[in-house]
Amino acid sequence: MTIRASDEYSTDGKFVWISGEPVTYTNWQQGEPNNYWGNEDFGVINFHNWYWHLPIVGTWNDSNEEQSPYRGIVELKAEPAVQVTVDGGGSSPAPMALSISGGSCSFGVRKHLSALSIESGSVLLGNLCRVLAVDGLSIADGGILDLASGDLIVKTTSATHDAVLANVINWIRSAASANGSGIISSATMNDTSGARSLAVVDNDAGGAAVLAEFDGVPIGQYAVLVRYTYNGDANLDGIVNADDYFLIDSGFITQKKGWYNGDFNYDGAVNADDYFLIDCAFVGQSEPQAAKAAMEAATAPASELVPVRPQPRNDQTPTLLAELFSTQPIL
Repeated sequence: MTIRASDEYSTDGKFVWISGEPVTYTNWQQGEPNNYWGNEDFGVINFHNWYWHLPIVGTWNDSNEEQSPYRGIVELKAEPAVQVTVDGGGSSPAPMALSISGGSCSFGVRKHLSALSIESGSVLLGNLCRVLAVDGLSIADGGILDLASGDLIVKTTSATHDAVLANVINWIRSAASANGSGIISSATMNDTSGARSLAVVDNDAGGAAVLAEFDGVPIGQYAVLVRYTYNGDANLDGIVNADDYFLIDSGFITQKKGWYNGDFNYDGAVNADDYFLIDCAFVGQSEPQAAKAAMEAATAPASELVPVRPQPRNDQTPTLLAELFSTQPIL
């Protein structure tokens, strides 16, 4: 944005912006600028028909600082235009393929794209876009996909699954580094607790699908799922509870990789670091991810509102790890 047109910033008496850039668009009132008082160095916008016979509202005049009230002239400079390449879609029910290069754009509603390519610039999921489903995703250096508080589904095949999963995890890691490119959640800017992050879940649980649908969208066995949620929310249900402790305990024993198995920091191992993350999230969880737990607590009798640790599943006995990392107060 360049503020105020003036001839004080030029060497030839012509009006320029205060940055020294030339005024390429003008809308001067008839007979203006005329420097009538000898010191009319600033451009203003007429907001009243001073002359009954001339429709001058909205036109420009030159004025001085003593003459008021007037509306100054402001030039707004937009960001570089977003270059969007669209394939498919139209009257066809097939999903579109989008290629984004430069600037920024946002999705206002949930989207299903056959492919999303972000060469540069950024793509934001708006408040009403709860989920973005893509059949193919690529993000170049300089490109950003901001999920905000929305979710991402990347559909893959058995042949492409491993490579896509690795790419998604790397894009999240890259965005968290100095590079800044990749997949982010701007919701983290308002979260000072450090209890939340972007979770990447491989829907392939060794021959079977973890989830049949995600955000109401049917998904296949090889889908890659991303959600902004609590550290330790292994099954992506928005709350850290005994089900998640069961999954991390199982993952510790088998040392399987991935968020669903308790590897919440993506270091390839389930260890004390991951238990620290899930314990902190369990203690500090609140709205909106733990809305279900908050409602249950609000309706429970006061005598029942006591600190407890997550209880084991009915069909499971407490494990040694559950005892070691229990949040139950020692009395």
